[in-house]
Amino acid sequence: MESRRGDVLTLSAPLYLIPGWSFDGLVFDGLRARLPAARAAAVLELPGHGGPPSAGEQSGCREFPEPLSEEAARGAVWIGWSLGGTHALEQALRPGGAALVMLAATPRFTSAPDWPHGVAPAELAAMRRALKRNPEAVVGAFRRRLGAVSAADRRAVAGSGSATVDGLAAGLEVLAEADLRAALTGLQVPTLWIGGRLDPLVPPEALEEAAALAGGECRIIDGAGHLPHVTHAGEVAAELKAFFIRHDLFEGGRCD
Repeated sequence: MESRRGDVLTLSAPLYLIPGWSFDGLVFDGLRARLPAARAAAVLELPGHGGPPSAGEQSGCREFPEPLSEEAARGAVWIGWSLGGTHALEQALRPGGAALVMLAATPRFTSAPDWPHGVAPAELAAMRRALKRNPEAVVGAFRRRLGAVSAADRRAVAGSGSATVDGLAAGLEVLAEADLRAALTGLQVPTLWIGGRLDPLVPPEALEEAAALAGGECRIIDGAGHLPHVTHAGEVAAELKAFFIRHDLFEGGRCD
């Protein structure tokens, strides 16, 4: 990507991307190809989700440590998709960050009397029980639900991933228990919440309310489902570039 002066834009902050449940870092390939260069960049795999070590090394991905070191996290831009958004938000709450982008991700995944936007707790509990009996069927049903939005979404969710059963179970536990709504008002970094108008898991209202609580920005992409960074990678990349420019995250400051 280039500025109006023809200079290549480079993020001055390290950039970390965290994928969602049952997916590995390859889900970010299309978006990463469209993003500006960064001083440092990495995909942080969810525990048990990254496949064999050799695959991670070849794709520029590594397993997400808990927590990331203070040095590595200092001044970082965090991009989290779905379950990865929970981890990205937790990291962005630490001092010294630069920005947070939540892709189809909210501070609470399950619904509650004061949060009608999420998945019913009973549905997630049933999913956790079924995972113990037949993990392949659970992952398959989940991906079919996401893929039902469009042909592009079906292509995006093809395959079953390489996550371990323990990794899948740990991810569902986080989704069942995490509730970071109260922490949103304490965020000291700018936030951008991006979602799809047709998302079967995270409705636009959830992103809009979360963005309001965080004092951030929200963008809803028409025609997109739960994987806007895959099916509408160009639009998402354009939103990210504009967000980075607004918050002076490129080397040399403003480029407008």
